[in-house]
Amino acid sequence: MFVLLDCLSDETSALYYRSMFVLLDCLSDETSALYYRSMFVLLDCLSDETSALYYRSMFVLLDCLSDETSALYYRSMFVLLDCLSDETCALYYRSMFVLLDCLSDETSALYYRSMFVLLDCLSDETSALYYRSMFVLLDCLSDETSALRVLATTWLTHVIQQGDLARVMEPILQMLLHPDTFR
Repeated sequence: MFVLLDCLSDETSALYYRSMFVLLDCLSDETSALYYRSMFVLLDCLSDETSALYYRSMFVLLDCLSDETSALYYRSMFVLLDCLSDETCALYYRSMFVLLDCLSDETSALYYRSMFVLLDCLSDETSALYYRSMFVLLDCLSDETSALRVLATTWLTHVIQQGDLARVMEPILQMLLHPDTFR
């Protein structure tokens, strides 16, 4: 709760505050970590310019989800909300990053990482959200025997074959050459 309050800025609307407290009030001890994180990411994506329709849709969709709800329903909710948003890929990348981070089931994790690979092939977007998702995928290369490693290796091979290595190297070089990380 205090972490959330700390993240709020002065420009945050009263509707944003009310929405946050309504969501916190609705959460129970049995609520899954994925459900918590999904709601907080959605709240984080909302801005003052967000329409009332977007807020209303978010709460209706969140009310339909429960702990027993499969990851497919969470993904569907993010896609529906993404269609209402002006920022077409930002919300999708954020929710994809949360799902990549939360899923422990290897089958589900493989599915969502595959979705990131597909989205990467279809889009030329480069943003901090894209880079975070990309680093999560590259982290799969550390697994010795895993389908996730095969997926990450295949994706990296595809990137190299397409001559699009700059998209992968740019964030790595920015981190390495930044004065704060220089040694």
